[in-house]
Amino acid sequence: MVLQRWRPRSMRTWSPFEDIEDFFGSWDWPSRWMQLRRPLEGMAWTPKMDVYEKPDAYTVMAELPGVNMKDIEVSMSDNTLNIKGERIAPEDVSEEEYQRCEVCYGEFQRSIRFSDAVKSEGVEAIMDNGVLMIRVPKTESAEQKKIPITVKSA
Repeated sequence: MVLQRWRPRSMRTWSPFEDIEDFFGSWDWPSRWMQLRRPLEGMAWTPKMDVYEKPDAYTVMAELPGVNMKDIEVSMSDNTLNIKGERIAPEDVSEEEYQRCEVCYGEFQRSIRFSDAVKSEGVEAIMDNGVLMIRVPKTESAEQKKIPITVKSA
């Protein structure tokens, strides 16, 4: 436990963010929850993802540290990209040996529906250092095209 100097409200300017930080900081709830001493198997976890659009394709970047490539499945159907997989807990560590375990293990699934028409046959997926990069090309009709403007003289 860390001792903090008490500061009455009248001695400082009021800030709602400081009050919220003081309130939740006193609980220390994230670290208490994370101090579990066994792998969190079976709990749902969701990998973090970025999706961005270029004129000719979408790019999806998913963080999958500790997930083996053979445990990942990428599929496309009806303009929807599906990523399924599983992060498997190490089997050579017993529950009694854990001092702290913050990593979730188990199955995950993410789906991204694209508003534009995409080509499912041209999808590329590359895994590099625990990051899955997926490039989903757009169909020609979905690509943005510039339309020239003609000037009508008066």
